[in-house]
Amino acid sequence: MRFGYLQAERIIESLQPIALFGELSVSRHSCSARVVRPAEIVTINQNHFVAIYNVRAPLFVDYVTL
Repeated sequence: MRFGYLQAERIIESLQPIALFGELSVSRHSCSARVVRPAEIVTINQNHFVAIYNVRAPLFVDYVTL
């Protein structure tokens, strides 16, 4: 996966959970992404997240990228 800002580019050999965070812009189904602003990291148990998301998905649409 490649990501960069202006002229700087970095290559991530392996991607782990929470390796990238922030608002990502991905175009044309590529594996490239750019972090366009800082974001806070929030971790939650996957089962709890799914339970909340199934009930409140419309509230998360603008904030969560799966």
